[in-house]
Amino acid sequence: MSEGNITFVDFSVTNFNGSPSLSSYALPETPLTFIPDVIIGDNDKAFWAWGDGTTSYSLTANKYYDIPGQYTVNFSILDCFDNVLISSQSKIITIVDYIQYTFKIRGYVSLYFQPDGESLFFSPSSDAYTFESGNIIDLTNGYIGGPITINTYYPPYQPPSDVYVDVLSSGSVDYYSISSRKYGHLQNTYGIFDSLYNYSLSTYQFREIDRIRSINSEIFAKKGTSGGLIQCSKEDVGSFYVGLSGYKEFFVKDDTVNESVSFDFYFDKTNSYFKDKSDSFNNLGITLSAEISPASASHLSITTNGLDGEGTPITSFHIGEHKFSNTKIPFVVKIKDYYNFSIKNFPNIEIGDMTFSVLSSDNIISSEYYTISSLNSTLSSDHFGSFRGYISFNDLSDVSPTVDIKIGVVLPTISDESISYSLSGESNSFSIYPKEYYEFYKKNEDFGFSENLKDMRFQEFLLDDGVLFDDFLGSIFGGSESSYDTLGKKIYEKISNFTENISDVDRCEIFSLLSQMEMLNVDKNVYNSSLVRYPELVKRIINMASINKNKITGSSNKFSENFDIKGRTSKEVYGTNIGNEIDINTYIITAGNHVVALEKFSGNYTLLNSFQPISSVGSATYPISSYSGDWGWPLVLPPSSQFTDISKYYTFFEYVSGYEGSVSGFSIDFENSGSTIPLSATNSELFDGGIFENMIIDKFTNTLRLN
Repeated sequence: MSEGNITFVDFSVTNFNGSPSLSSYALPETPLTFIPDVIIGDNDKAFWAWGDGTTSYSLTANKYYDIPGQYTVNFSILDCFDNVLISSQSKIITIVDYIQYTFKIRGYVSLYFQPDGESLFFSPSSDAYTFESGNIIDLTNGYIGGPITINTYYPPYQPPSDVYVDVLSSGSVDYYSISSRKYGHLQNTYGIFDSLYNYSLSTYQFREIDRIRSINSEIFAKKGTSGGLIQCSKEDVGSFYVGLSGYKEFFVKDDTVNESVSFDFYFDKTNSYFKDKSDSFNNLGITLSAEISPASASHLSITTNGLDGEGTPITSFHIGEHKFSNTKIPFVVKIKDYYNFSIKNFPNIEIGDMTFSVLSSDNIISSEYYTISSLNSTLSSDHFGSFRGYISFNDLSDVSPTVDIKIGVVLPTISDESISYSLSGESNSFSIYPKEYYEFYKKNEDFGFSENLKDMRFQEFLLDDGVLFDDFLGSIFGGSESSYDTLGKKIYEKISNFTENISDVDRCEIFSLLSQMEMLNVDKNVYNSSLVRYPELVKRIINMASINKNKITGSSNKFSENFDIKGRTSKEVYGTNIGNEIDINTYIITAGNHVVALEKFSGNYTLLNSFQPISSVGSATYPISSYSGDWGWPLVLPPSSQFTDISKYYTFFEYVSGYEGSVSGFSIDFENSGSTIPLSATNSELFDGGIFENMIIDKFTNTLRLN
């Protein structure tokens, strides 16, 4: 074909399956084939301009585009000087994504949370459908509604991209904007959540998220037998990678009762391949409207800081079980619904709005023994449906703890929608201890340094110098009745217990153990090396608690073969396990009642098992006079000995069972009057939230003035 002095040539285009087409996918496996309708001379060459900045000199050429769009393709024939001899008419090629860069949101018209006893979430029986912009979803204030499913799709050139959510026209604030405020969670907030399984609690729990990050998997396809592409598994013959698909369940919440809230979902545009473009490639979004209805209040929650779980209750921030007299115990009262969601469409709760009752083991404690005060003034005025205050107990007992204390609250209130409620709630139980109720002294902390100095006064003029030894040196180093943290006792204890504290792995303290591990290049990352930064009084307790329990309180002597009476007539100390002498001619042995043999020549005692010869005797009772060598008793007799000869070699006694029972090897000096930890304390009483935890909290709350 020619026009004026220019000759034009046509070319045909076929797709990857050989069909004529001016479009294809943005994949290397789906190229277009370009065939010009011309024959060129020996000195001429073909030239293709593909419209994407690349060129080719093949007469028949294959070309694929890895980015979607429209491309203008031109063909020319050049002479040896690169002059155009023949050109083609331009053709527009359309390239599309096989996997489109997009996301879809699926859910229900009504979104809400409701435990059903079998699974975490219960959804309406109607089928979920894909939301389009403008769809309306129904929510309940405070509820974490859902689940909503998002499906994301990414072509090969686009890295996975997060989906963000903007909440518009809400009366609440973004959850992530309150992170710097200690009690910001008491405000009205909105947010998005996912759920994680808590293995320690055996349940799902919600977690606030600032974006939706889908879990992605690769997509593969292959060429179909009748043309086109079909999705397949990676292992299929001829499969090739075509993109990613993602999936994520999430939930939404808004604390405000509102009819005009909207949720605007959109891809992270800063991560888009087309981030510099303003066309449809970079403007995908879905906006859903929400009507938020009021929830019905059910009860009051009382915790230390108001973090009591949403939907699934948590106990992490209950009032600690160890509290102390004359110490402020903070607590937060919140309004909750039947499903344990926080309901905030209420005015602030003031101390005068509530009626308090404080009980110990269900017995009312008179208000003269405690004080309740408000801390609402320390919060901003924009917290809703909650109260922050503290309770302090005084003069309950100076000698013993008051246990099983609970704080009860009754609140009549009216919601913002003018609905009246009478709500009540009760805290978990805790105990009030006198300050320093538990204390311990280590071995060798009974040393009186000032008394020791006095014993070394050999010069007469020093004997009557009480000012120097009592007032001066005594105030520095302390005496036998001084506290364990006086200088003299600390020095003496460290010297006396040096081996146990430093090198004995069974008794050494945790910091010494870590030092040994470091010396041996043992990985100690599993331990918290920040322990070294604890205050000295707390560090002392942690050191003791790190020792094996049997080394803390000692162990009972289990020796049960105390046979030698050492010539004494009394067996209170020696020979406690040996009884009366046996007449071997008449004594009847009963299985389980062992006997003791004394070898006359060596003076050695041997405990004989009364069960052992039953297999030979065949009875649970048998006379000792029937003894024979096959009983298996470890008696040493001449080979031809008869029973009548046995008394020449052995004397037999009854066995008295029992342990010697003395306790030894303890690290705590239980004889010191300052040690109030009982010797009989069990493992669970010491650890697992027991005595040592009590002591640590005591030091933090009282000595260090920390709540």
